[in-house]
Amino acid sequence: MRSTLTTAFFRTPDMWRALEAEVLPAMATTARPTVVWSAGCGTGEEAYTAAILLAESRPDAPRGQGQVIGTDLDPKWVARARLGVFADPAVGADRLERWFEPHPRGVRPVKRLRSMVRFKVGDLLRPETYPHPVGVVLLRNVLWHLQDPAAVLRRARSCLRPDGRLVLGGSDFRLPELPGRPVPADMFKLRTAPPGLLELFDEAEHPLVFAPRRAR
Repeated sequence: MRSTLTTAFFRTPDMWRALEAEVLPAMATTARPTVVWSAGCGTGEEAYTAAILLAESRPDAPRGQGQVIGTDLDPKWVARARLGVFADPAVGADRLERWFEPHPRGVRPVKRLRSMVRFKVGDLLRPETYPHPVGVVLLRNVLWHLQDPAAVLRRARSCLRPDGRLVLGGSDFRLPELPGRPVPADMFKLRTAPPGLLELFDEAEHPLVFAPRRAR
């Protein structure tokens, strides 16, 4: 499996809003810690985005009630993620002031966020990469790199807790070619899901957020 890097804070904002408004608050009502796994974390923006929302969903929770695990195949990107220095994170003025502190090369997340996140090298083709149990698996724009995406989806399903969520990216789906025709507003309804997805998951709070399918 090869690794690719396109990363940003709060990339696909409407998906993050769904996690912020519905998914994470529901998980915060339980005593169980919420673990988010950023698979293919790149240089860490996605993982720290998740950490911000976790911290905001449990503002008074003791340490350990929210954790983010970031894995990537490329050791260089994992090293940059561990460094955690960003030039100009697009998080909004309020979050920039609250969750970041000055650094000679830009800003870095405050200690509370840094304590929530850990990064390591991990290969999605190796079962030991998959943490257990996980509340949210961020597996965004990764499946199209894989020869057997269904196998990765099965492993992702097995590491999710019963109320967990899988989050995919737009490029994990194939959209029809419509030459010379305008893009319809309901384009997501015309997409082709990656192999194995609809056998294991149901669409949940957002077109890119999926809940484990229960036995019927």
